Amino acid sequence: MDLDLATQYTAHWEGRRSTVYRDTKGIPTIGVGFNLTTADAPAQIAALGLDYQSVLNGSAALTDAQMDQPKNGSHPANRGHVLRNLLGCRGMILATM
Repeated sequence: MDLDLATQYTAHWEGRRSTVYRDTKGIPTIGVGFNLTTADAPAQIAALGLDYQSVLNGSAALTDAQMDQPKNGSHPANRGHVLRNLLGCRGMILATM
């Protein structure tokens, strides 16, 4: 599976936002659909050199470079997250067919 294509697909549906927003379920989210309420979110945000509370309250933003970091698995644009989103969408699409 082409993960760059998966990232583009997810960004199309999830959006790509540098500051916190609420997703359709009301969950604080940033980047390409990255859930800020997961247990490891504070560590992933800290790995970007940002303060988690500042990101969560909207006073800090991700840069494009932070959202585009490739495949290191330790930031809000990580490919594993995108792949999980894409696979979830695929299951939803199959269920509606």
